[in-house]
Amino acid sequence: MAPTCAKGTPRMATPRSMPNRCQSMSTIEGPSVASRRLSAPAGSGGERHQNVATPRGVWVIKHACVWRTAPSAVSLKIGDLPQGLQVVEAPPPASGSVAGWMSIQPRGFVRMQDLTPVSLSPAGDVVVATSQSCDTAAKKREASTSRREQELSARQEALHLREADAALREHELVARKALLALEEQRCELQGEVVRLQMLRSDLVFEMDAGKKDLEVFRQQRITMKKKLAQCRTVIAQAVASVDGLYAKTSSREDVLAVDEEVVAMARKIDDDQEEAAHHGSFFGQENSDGNRLSIRRQSSGLKVLAGATDESQRPFRVLNA
Repeated sequence: MAPTCAKGTPRMATPRSMPNRCQSMSTIEGPSVASRRLSAPAGSGGERHQNVATPRGVWVIKHACVWRTAPSAVSLKIGDLPQGLQVVEAPPPASGSVAGWMSIQPRGFVRMQDLTPVSLSPAGDVVVATSQSCDTAAKKREASTSRREQELSARQEALHLREADAALREHELVARKALLALEEQRCELQGEVVRLQMLRSDLVFEMDAGKKDLEVFRQQRITMKKKLAQCRTVIAQAVASVDGLYAKTSSREDVLAVDEEVVAMARKIDDDQEEAAHHGSFFGQENSDGNRLSIRRQSSGLKVLAGATDESQRPFRVLNA
């Protein structure tokens, strides 16, 4: 039996009409298969030809498919077969063939729907495996691995970006909550400031009103002092006049006559005070009322003295002493 191209790799066949044309051979991905691919010996300038045993048939992979250990879709996967790869049909197993599956050399099964027949190869067909074909397969494998690594790196980068985006969103939510809390505090402080400003305005208004009232009270106090001094002078003059009149009398008739004169003087003073009250302020009217009251009291005292005995007829200065 002639040696195969590589152990664990499906056999390939070429037509007899192209004995010196190299068919590119694709290998099965995986570490167990990659270590068994065929390579040219070092220092050989030509191609190495290997005779292949007479196959039952040659098939071509229509599109990339899965190479499995058993004729079942749930069996273990050996590897992936690329599109355009030529495989050699192997004898069916002892348990019999399974519909829809074909056994290929050196082992494994492939779905029939993924294969298309090429031709039957008679004995003596030659399979050419060169270092160029093996290097091409290795380059394809390396390119596929590099592409997968790039995809994995891109996915990891996208994952990191999503995680960073989520973290930034969380920080943004926390910052927004803090801003809302600060905004509420600002509104509360603003309301408190407005309330204090209103209270200050009220206090300023009350203080201004108090200052005005105080100034009015000061003016009234000055006026009252002046009026009090005038009243004292008037009272002193009135008392002195009455005492002088009583000092000149010696009998009851004279006292009654003096009383009439005092009453006339009191009435005149009342008339003058009423006329002044019409032209004066409320305080002037109040003072005039007080003056009238004092004069009436004096007149009533004179009347009492007039009805008394001669022994009780004494001047006011003596009574007030």
